[in-house]
Amino acid sequence: MINTLENLANEILLNILSNLAWFEMIESFWGINKRFNSLICLVFSMNNDGNHSGIIISEIDLSLNKYQSILCSINSYSTLSASIKRIHIDGAKSIFFDIISEWIFQENLIRFVNLKSLILTRCCLSEILINNVSLLVQYQLDELILTIDKDFSEMFENQQESWVNDRNQVICKHFIRQLFSSECQLTSLRLDISEDDSVFEIRECLSSSDDIYSNRIYYQLVTNCITLRHLHVHLIYGYFIEHIIEHVPVLEILSIRFRDVLAHERLHKMPFKQFTPIVVNWYDKVPKLKCFILKSKINDDSKFVYLKWFLNNVNHVEKLKLRLDINIKWQKDLTKRYCFIDANFIRQYCMPDTSTNLIDFNFYIVFKYHLLSENIQTIENSFKIHEFFIDRRWINVKCFFDPIMTYQHISSISIIKPEVFDGIKDYSSIFDWKNIKYLKVDLYPSIYVFLKQFNIIFSHINCIQFDMGSFKIKHASAEQIADYSQ
Repeated sequence: MINTLENLANEILLNILSNLAWFEMIESFWGINKRFNSLICLVFSMNNDGNHSGIIISEIDLSLNKYQSILCSINSYSTLSASIKRIHIDGAKSIFFDIISEWIFQENLIRFVNLKSLILTRCCLSEILINNVSLLVQYQLDELILTIDKDFSEMFENQQESWVNDRNQVICKHFIRQLFSSECQLTSLRLDISEDDSVFEIRECLSSSDDIYSNRIYYQLVTNCITLRHLHVHLIYGYFIEHIIEHVPVLEILSIRFRDVLAHERLHKMPFKQFTPIVVNWYDKVPKLKCFILKSKINDDSKFVYLKWFLNNVNHVEKLKLRLDINIKWQKDLTKRYCFIDANFIRQYCMPDTSTNLIDFNFYIVFKYHLLSENIQTIENSFKIHEFFIDRRWINVKCFFDPIMTYQHISSISIIKPEVFDGIKDYSSIFDWKNIKYLKVDLYPSIYVFLKQFNIIFSHINCIQFDMGSFKIKHASAEQIADYSQ
């Protein structure tokens, strides 16, 4: 008798299998018959760039024996291993990361011959792992997403007296150089070095001032990656981008996210890194660049200078996307400090001086300012009477004032209005409101209201960090807070 499941069409079975975890799919359906084996291989080969496609090593509820059994099954069937195009390893969540990575990657042996996308988040970049990823980058991968987390940086900080640390620094920096050299065939790279503020200093690896810079590795710096088209970087210091631009001639999309403020203060404490706005255009270096995306905070006039310099360098792009959090309450220039953001402000400070190729200007800016209600219409109308924005039909700009946190919102897209902003420490987190998992909140002024509505409004957040500061809670008693935080 034929099982009812067998009567279902392939399209329905594919939908069922696609909604299962990868290990559930293998455990439950692999080996039933050739049809199910073929469908499972098809699911793995789709590689739809979704968050749940391919193999994801992050489930801490699986035992080590379970992982070993499943991975051995994959390795035992060449058709199954050959169908896998995407692997995601989260070292922070997997307690068996070191052992699992050895199973997946063996030195000079590529188990997954069609692997095209590799994601490594919060992983310890051991020498063995770097060597294997280096081979994949050179010969096989199209996409690499690499996050070097705070724990990894602190590990080097704690071992800075050890010769092992020196060797690991050289190996890791050599690998970062490779990503922007002829020994890399990636077309897409997402690199997160936003925690690189330890002695490890990945940001220095493309600089001639690097301590480990030598003739032995110099050839890495004078070659280019001629395949990299999409680059997304989360970082602290802008000069890392300035070095990268020298080695990515076919780049089409460049996305930069600064962890803190644009041109971090520590940059200006190093004389040899002092920024001066020299007129330079990146067209000769990245002539195919079509899209430039920048997300950052701005807290004084020098950051506007650096922003303008960036924008003038990429004035040949067709698409410009900005996400800015501006707080200049200590700004000496009163013309910026006591003004609101309108069409004139954006044209002068948030756009390149010339932009003949620009087709799409997408911006969302939040500005710490006490805006009057009557100013909102004035701001929106400023775009309807400004010649530059009229000519390009960029006049449908929206403005909103958040009276609780005293921020002006101005956007070329829809305005983000979470129901409760009160107490949020990093206001710019609203740019990724639907995706954020961690939130920093002040205990002042209305933690009582915040916690009361938390489960309804912030159901997607699984971690809150409270900044005790020096404030007193005015709107709730300790007992009330305890009741609502349980």
